[in-house]
Amino acid sequence: MHYRLNLVIFAVVATWGAGSLSMPAVALAGKLSDARSAVKSGGSKSNSSSRSSSSSDNSGRSSGGMGSSMDPGWHGYDPFYDNWLTWLMFPWWGPRRILGDSTARTCAFPDAPYADGADGYVRIAGRTLAARLPEAAATSSDGDKLLGRGTALRVWAEGAAQSEQLFGGSVGFLWSGYHRLELQGEFRGYRESDAGTTDTLLLGSLGVNYIFAQSEGVQVRSGAGVRWMPDPEGTLAGAYFSYGADFYPASPIIVSVSGDVGGINGAATAAVRATLGAIFNRVEIYGGFEGFWMDDIDLSMAVLGARLWQ
Repeated sequence: MHYRLNLVIFAVVATWGAGSLSMPAVALAGKLSDARSAVKSGGSKSNSSSRSSSSSDNSGRSSGGMGSSMDPGWHGYDPFYDNWLTWLMFPWWGPRRILGDSTARTCAFPDAPYADGADGYVRIAGRTLAARLPEAAATSSDGDKLLGRGTALRVWAEGAAQSEQLFGGSVGFLWSGYHRLELQGEFRGYRESDAGTTDTLLLGSLGVNYIFAQSEGVQVRSGAGVRWMPDPEGTLAGAYFSYGADFYPASPIIVSVSGDVGGINGAATAAVRATLGAIFNRVEIYGGFEGFWMDDIDLSMAVLGARLWQ
């Protein structure tokens, strides 16, 4: 009964969120028109000269070896740290070291975050307490305990607003596997009213992530994918690179942060996002903020949505 009720709740929210995606464009208006024009024109070229001058200014500066700018005395000498590239890559190796992660460990998912006494949304062989494991855990071909499901899926629908004139909505999914690979997709729409006219803008995205660092209560991922903008004159597309994390500090709280950079047809895109949610059984209700820019057009919005964990 609870499972069916959750599906009904999610269907209602999904219908509300998807409603803004199906509205036809009536006329060009404001920010959405500017964003569409930026993508069609291939983005702003005004920064090219400043980039070239900056390059020439820096060309005369002497550059030492890769480790010349680091003084490792505070931690004892280690060539790994005496390297500027090492610190540039900190967002990837740092979380792994902090969490003490090892990709060799078997991992699996409970039915939902915090379900069956789980400390978060993943169980890890050798780290998850026996008391937190399913009572009837089977064993793998290697004799290791199977800690739960090998795959997991979450789907969501949300509404968003920047003002009384500009709002949007989206539907999406994230599929995760025990091998730490993920498939993520989203379809979103914007609607704007300006001076008696109405405009809509649609965007789609599909990407692949890898969970490179995780513990029972933290998952950190990075990935890449494609983003496209449907248009009557032809669909325009581009690529993006993403980075994000989910935190499960204590039941029923879920904190998600993410960001991406990329472009569509030469127009730069960038996004940062943070949400705070609470999960009840399998349904999470969340709210937060998403900053999103297409070239220099600000489409940032406050968001409110529901996510169903499967």
